[in-house]
Amino acid sequence: MVLLTGRLLREAILQQSALSPVDASSSPAKTAALVDAVLAVADRCQQLVDSGVPAVTVEEVDFGPLLRAREESADPGVATARLADILERLEGLLP
Repeated sequence: MVLLTGRLLREAILQQSALSPVDASSSPAKTAALVDAVLAVADRCQQLVDSGVPAVTVEEVDFGPLLRAREESADPGVATARLADILERLEGLLP
């Protein structure tokens, strides 16, 4: 889960595209929302693994919507909405 968290942090927060008008810069509120979302997803993934869900199953979840949130809008609410979507997908992994 540490590697998954690192990948999510890198792809959702640290990578930015200077060619994208939305992603070329990020407000502190948007950055904080993205960080909070990624860390909440990482925490939930670890909880699932601790409860017996195989790590490989967690890693197969499509985290794309969260990763694309930084490019979609300058609105911090987009990251929050993507967080809710990913958490719902993760809950589907429970037996």
